[in-house]
Amino acid sequence: MPMIMDMNMDDLFGDAQSLLAPIPVARGLLERLDELRLTGCCRRIAWSRLGCIAYTNRDGLDITVQNLYCNSEDGKWALSKAYPVTRSAFVHEGHQVVHLLWSSTGSELAVVDLCGRISIFSIYISINRFAPIRPASVDTDDELSAIVGLYWLNNERQFPLYKPVVKSGGQWLYHASTHKYMGPYHPVGPSPPKAALVGVTRNGVFRLLFQQPENRWGETRTDLETVHSSNDLITHASICSDKDHSLLLVVSTVARHLRVYRIYIKWNLPQNHEKVPPNQLILAPTLLVRNIKSEDKCFPRPLYDNDNPLAITSSVPPTNNPLSHLEFIPPAPETRNSEPTFPTILAIFSNLSNAVESSHVYQDSSSIVVRWELHSASRDLHSSFDHLISKKPADNTRSTTPPAIALRRLDDVVLNDMVVSVHQLNASTVIALALSAGSITFLDRASMKIIMPDENHEKVSSMPQSGFVFANDTHCLDVALSPNFCLAVSINADGEPALKYPQYALGSIDEFEDIAKATAAKVVLALQWVYSCTHHNNNDDVLAIVKRFFSPSKRLSTSSIPSHRKLTCPELEHDFLAEVYDALQVNVDYAADGQQDKLLRYPWIQRCLSMQYSLDYKGETEHRSIAAKLAWTILNMRVASLTYAFTFNAKDKAAGPGGYGQWARPETMPSLLGVFAWQLDVMNFIIDELYSLKHLLGGRVIDRETIKAIVLKLNTPALSLLLASSSRGFVRYNLRAVSMVASGKMNMSAVPVDAHNSFMDMIESSPISIPEFEHIIIGLDNSVRSTYEASGISDAERALLEKDMIIESDIPEVLMPVVERLLTTTLEELQPQIDRAALYFKDVSWLGLSDDRKTQAYRKNNVVDAIRKVPLGKGTKLRRCTRCCAMMEDVSPTKQTSAWMHGVQRMCFCGCLWMLL
Repeated sequence: MPMIMDMNMDDLFGDAQSLLAPIPVARGLLERLDELRLTGCCRRIAWSRLGCIAYTNRDGLDITVQNLYCNSEDGKWALSKAYPVTRSAFVHEGHQVVHLLWSSTGSELAVVDLCGRISIFSIYISINRFAPIRPASVDTDDELSAIVGLYWLNNERQFPLYKPVVKSGGQWLYHASTHKYMGPYHPVGPSPPKAALVGVTRNGVFRLLFQQPENRWGETRTDLETVHSSNDLITHASICSDKDHSLLLVVSTVARHLRVYRIYIKWNLPQNHEKVPPNQLILAPTLLVRNIKSEDKCFPRPLYDNDNPLAITSSVPPTNNPLSHLEFIPPAPETRNSEPTFPTILAIFSNLSNAVESSHVYQDSSSIVVRWELHSASRDLHSSFDHLISKKPADNTRSTTPPAIALRRLDDVVLNDMVVSVHQLNASTVIALALSAGSITFLDRASMKIIMPDENHEKVSSMPQSGFVFANDTHCLDVALSPNFCLAVSINADGEPALKYPQYALGSIDEFEDIAKATAAKVVLALQWVYSCTHHNNNDDVLAIVKRFFSPSKRLSTSSIPSHRKLTCPELEHDFLAEVYDALQVNVDYAADGQQDKLLRYPWIQRCLSMQYSLDYKGETEHRSIAAKLAWTILNMRVASLTYAFTFNAKDKAAGPGGYGQWARPETMPSLLGVFAWQLDVMNFIIDELYSLKHLLGGRVIDRETIKAIVLKLNTPALSLLLASSSRGFVRYNLRAVSMVASGKMNMSAVPVDAHNSFMDMIESSPISIPEFEHIIIGLDNSVRSTYEASGISDAERALLEKDMIIESDIPEVLMPVVERLLTTTLEELQPQIDRAALYFKDVSWLGLSDDRKTQAYRKNNVVDAIRKVPLGKGTKLRRCTRCCAMMEDVSPTKQTSAWMHGVQRMCFCGCLWMLL
């Protein structure tokens, strides 16, 4: 025995390397690779730009949707509970669903089954409720008709492409170039847009599905080429738009041949089609297909020995590295001083090995990215052809032929893990590759270099460059990125989704002591928020990551922050909000012109106020800051203004001349009673809070610090609502609408008697009358305007003061004379005209603007419809906002529904979609 123990282990077993156990493959990954090898359409999960996450169940027979939502108990973000898409299994008659794809608007979902039958579902009011708009039964049940490539046509609209944000002179500069999505487009639209998508089948049929103007779906087909044998069958296909508004298509066959086509869609619109009523216009498009290039060698380049890179060891066996993904990347938008880009074919070959192969470059789980660029070059005929009389051009110019198409092979890229999904981001300038180990790699489209954190805190371009990375966590089979690439959701072998947050790679987020690093992180998240706004994406993902990394428990050092910070907004959140306002160039200064119509038409105000409220939200039972209450109240006043605009300005053909628009309909006044009551109670709340402020002030001198301290103690937004010109503008606009009805200027002939009596009871029971409050508002307008003018401050300085009054409820020193006049002269003149006791005992707890026990008890035991402003009884079917947790009754629009409800109820007052409870 001792002699045996002294023996060298290599003498017994040979090379010690051979003792290494095979690396196990994650459960379900081999099956996933088989799916990716067989077809280019097998996306199990997809995230809509509206925020809806759709995925197939494990057996592929049903579709389930979830979404991000804010938990009303603690204010934290998570995935909602799962909701099955009603009738998805019935529509596909038990066939396995293999592919999901959202439209460019994010409201239509294409569902593809194993036999290539396509159904389309549309989001209906709530983000988790769907209506089928195209059944799968209209398609043939044939395995050779299986879809291997699918693409939604773009909408004809513009979008901004943001350049890296650069710090200059202490300011961050945001610059964007404007571009237009490449065609072809659906010819009807863009408002409201009609949808169209194209697909390729296994047996080489190109399909165009499109909505007719009256919303029915039509279809046109054409063959790409004749299929002569099974080697000609298509396994993968990808489609993209090109600059000439044609479609580029690349397909890969069983025999590993690449074929590239250019496809033109001719919609065959009749002359003067703009004058044809939609229900009479019928589209009959035709397709023109041109085969422009073929490539026989569709596989990675040969492998090389590790020790001797110049020695070729073998070619890549096609069976060991099957094609798993095929993408056609369109040319990127051209900007000033940018290098031109070309349509690029991206093919990914993946390999799973259970053995350790030390002699090969590619071992274990790996993927090889193979690329070709599509180039065109003119081809001149030889000059001899010019001497042919029949061929000689009339203008003696040289003869040319159509440009030649060349595929330029680029260098391969090797990844040490298997790619499970591919994503084109930011107008196809960035490619994201989700790997089976759970990480996501972001690559520059031109160089295919990985975008790594570079610790450049003076220039910010993207989240991975700024340190936010998706690292390995748990194995997954498919991944979908959020609308703004901030979060991801993965699917495991059991078909269960998991939300993935990025990690901060430049150190612990809890030790944010480097102000430059923290500022760069703040700026890149502001950039993502701006991107979401200008691209009209749902931005709950941005908000979720901001709250996760910038919560008070993870506050950075604020040594460089000025000491004169104002009331309630924590430093980092204030800086982030200020950065967002600056980046979007949001103007909240309406003190000079007072044009409230601009407030209604300006979309970014709603998005910024929504962010401001949500950053402070910690649950329904927690007190909110003044800045959050201010944002919440302005958002509600804005939706009330929209309601009045819909009611008094919208045309109603049934009303006839002098019908005052929608007001002439009998259902309008009853539906507005709750909105009227809310507006009157906010008016009374503001005046009562001002009297409370005056009482706590006592006989002390009215100075800025004293007023700020009392306002902070009361935690009331009343003073800020009157001082800020934007919120005061909404108050004035809404008062004008209520005053029109109360003064009898409106035609009341169509108003039901009960509704009219209820409204007059509100007016008469209000402790303060509308004319009295209007007098205060007009006086404040004049006083603020004259005070600004007398102070001599510039327009830019005034705009900064107005912004600070919104985002942190500041009280500017320059407006202290206005505050003093309001709390003394104005309130003293008002007091003889009102019932002070009635105002004090007026129950406004349902507004949710106070922190007393009565308000807390009301919020706990009652639900108020956020749009109609009426209490809802128990058992009422509800919708809930995904962000601010507001509720409303789930009312399906009918002919009897007020017109303003059709326009306003589609989303919450904070700008987010509803989810059905």
